Amino acid sequence: MSKFNDSAFQSTVESIRKAPASGIAPFHVAFDLVDGVEGTAKVRDFAPIVLDEPENFGGSNLGPNPVEYLLTGAVGCFSIGLALSLAHAGITVKKLHTDLDSSVDFNTMLGLVEGGRHGVNDITLALTIDADAEDETIWKHIRHSLATSPVLNSLNIKIRVLPPTFH
Repeated sequence: MSKFNDSAFQSTVESIRKAPASGIAPFHVAFDLVDGVEGTAKVRDFAPIVLDEPENFGGSNLGPNPVEYLLTGAVGCFSIGLALSLAHAGITVKKLHTDLDSSVDFNTMLGLVEGGRHGVNDITLALTIDADAEDETIWKHIRHSLATSPVLNSLNIKIRVLPPTFH
């Protein structure tokens, strides 16, 4: 795995400590509808990201749908936060794999039933971790990542983590 650049991270933390307003990071994403329900999103200087729906929802299945991108952001934010926390603590991570499972009740979304949640339901994270630390130490970092993940904490839902598979 690539090496964590702790000096760059610490420099950023110190800059924010000295000027708290610099710690408020703006984000911008632009979306353009291409055709039907297919669109592209532009983030910073990266190539456009294709969004589409599966054929059974009227799309052409040319890319993940918005829910899949939301969940990709959630699993990425949690996992990167965990990797950052472990690396900052000097723990070497040989492998970190996270599976995320959730669901959406389309009965509610489509107005076929009253009530229910108009959004993703509970998220389950399953981790496989190979790191040079005791299990309880890794759990401490898992709890920290859950508590501090901006994406997960933007979803007002129950999130649970299954016991990791340790190597």
